[in-house]
Amino acid sequence: MLLLRAVFCHPWDSVVLLYADSKNMEGFKRKIKHCADALKKPMPLVQCSRIPSLDQHNSIAKFAAEINFDSMKISPETKQNDILFYSGTVLHLRCIATLLRFESILAYDNDKGFFTIGKQNHQFAEINLTIKTFFEINNVRMKKKRDGDSKEYVSLRSSDSAWKTRSKYLNKVEYINDMLHISWAKPPSSTQRKIIAKDCHLLKRIFGHYSIAHQNLPPALERLIRYGFISETMEEEE
Repeated sequence: MLLLRAVFCHPWDSVVLLYADSKNMEGFKRKIKHCADALKKPMPLVQCSRIPSLDQHNSIAKFAAEINFDSMKISPETKQNDILFYSGTVLHLRCIATLLRFESILAYDNDKGFFTIGKQNHQFAEINLTIKTFFEINNVRMKKKRDGDSKEYVSLRSSDSAWKTRSKYLNKVEYINDMLHISWAKPPSSTQRKIIAKDCHLLKRIFGHYSIAHQNLPPALERLIRYGFISETMEEEE
């Protein structure tokens, strides 16, 4: 979500997405369109350029050797007023800024918002998202339901019904500081714990690891989410 906010913190002439995974890149381009619609802002000109992946199998030396203008689909001619906003280690950031000749970097601080470091000295408008805009960007709907015992719970699903949460122990959903905070009720059985664990995996896949926080999960359930195998054929109820 921070990257989306960076895209819309200023009316940039164009945005070049540096990506390693085509599927993630296409998904993010769709989110940019959804974000523009939700914020009622003009859609920026978006270009894309592939770079080496950042993972445990790719060393900084290999990353530096592989990233070059010849290997990139779009070879941006970096100008003095161009700004790099990049998520990675300090070494990766320094490497890509040096090789692509960026003189300014866009940074973010919780108090200051977006600002530049380097040749340029600017501070940009803060983009405050709400739970409504967050769901619009991610194509999600939230609805309150009641189970057979008239207990109220929250259900999340995609607007096209491609996925939905299954647990009836999702109590509350809040959007705070760019994160979706999900509060769970204590499940009464191992089957219900597994359903919650499966929902947690689903929501992590949909929203990303750093955009969601689960609250009130018992230690046994946290271990199940982290290490356990969740059966795809598990029934919803005991």
